[in-house]
Amino acid sequence: RKLGVLLSTRVSVIVIVMVMVVPLSSLPLFPTEDMSLSLWPQQLEQSYLDDQTNQSNALQNSINQMVEFYRNSNYQPYQLRGFGSLVSLRAPPLQARNSLEASVETCLVQRAASCDAAVLFDFTGPGQLDALVEVCTIAFIIGLMALTSCDLQQVVDANLVKPLEGMLQHVRENAAGVFERLSKQTQAADLDSEIHSEEDTSEIELIQRILEKLARLATLAEVPMKAVTENELENMNAERKAVLLDMLNVQVLAAPVAGFGTNP
Repeated sequence: RKLGVLLSTRVSVIVIVMVMVVPLSSLPLFPTEDMSLSLWPQQLEQSYLDDQTNQSNALQNSINQMVEFYRNSNYQPYQLRGFGSLVSLRAPPLQARNSLEASVETCLVQRAASCDAAVLFDFTGPGQLDALVEVCTIAFIIGLMALTSCDLQQVVDANLVKPLEGMLQHVRENAAGVFERLSKQTQAADLDSEIHSEEDTSEIELIQRILEKLARLATLAEVPMKAVTENELENMNAERKAVLLDMLNVQVLAAPVAGFGTNP
């Protein structure tokens, strides 16, 4: 029960930390809904209409204001399309996926083709920041999992593995003592090889074999004998002889004893 409480507490802490920390990774990213991306193209369309009707310089003034507006931002316009000739404000991004097109929603100037006026933005900076945040998030999750794994390993080792190893060592020592006493009256080579073969097995198999041996010893100990004859002793196997002679101190009689193998 204690181990279950410790493990469940640590798992709960992991879930809480991940739920609280992982959403914070979206804070440094650019806003997902920037209304200026739709307002500036429409403002440029209005200025382009003024240029067409009043022959003013409103479009160039709006372009200068837009460039100044995005000067301190990590994404900036680099090209205008559909406002007369193609206007380049800066170098285009190296990768096409970092280009964002903000189209004019309502065309105020009649064009020969369809209304294809738009402002192209360079989003290389936000893309790099997004990738950096994702890498940091993955690294944080990996570090948290590694730290938690080490902590869980220490908890399981302290509350389960070490007590179990101590118990198995105690069982092994007691079983070795019993086998050593048996080896005095049986074939020592066979018993020694059996004990050494058990050292190479797993702890569960070792416990199972030890319990089987102890059960056989308990069965032999229940035999209601105080003395046996030499003929009866010859018909017994080595393990039974060892238990009767060494552990139960059964006497060996030269002649058959009434009640132990002979009819009255």
